[in-house]
Amino acid sequence: MSVEPNPSWFTTAHHELGHVYYFTGYTRPEVPPLLRNGANPAFHESFGELTALAAAQVPYLKSVGVLPADFKADETAFLLNNALSRGIPFIYWSSGVMAHWEADVYAKNLPANEWNQRWWRYVGEFQGVEAPSERGEEFCDPATKTRINDNPAFY
Repeated sequence: MSVEPNPSWFTTAHHELGHVYYFTGYTRPEVPPLLRNGANPAFHESFGELTALAAAQVPYLKSVGVLPADFKADETAFLLNNALSRGIPFIYWSSGVMAHWEADVYAKNLPANEWNQRWWRYVGEFQGVEAPSERGEEFCDPATKTRINDNPAFY
């Protein structure tokens, strides 16, 4: 793995572990074969996010030595950080930008020469973010997202 010892990778590693724990829960031999698939991709992601959120809690961080045992947390700051750093902003991207763009491409047959323009329209509408520079159709910025390439219509 190409990770670095920082808070972002710590959270990401725990998110991915959440996927593993969920996966091992429904792929055990005693689970009937018909039920050996995840509920749906959104639930899988939710499990990963829940695990990452749990890993950001002060008792856990103390138990694994990330925080000193005598650390006194500002509980409001921790809650605010957890609310704003991952889960809530992610909803606008996954349920807004991704879901609408993919619906346009796959269900409504959006022509390929309009993909980038539509992507950035949704990024602006749902996330309030503008493209960092002029983005023409010679770029395909959505293709930089792993879920677009690996799991079309994932969200």
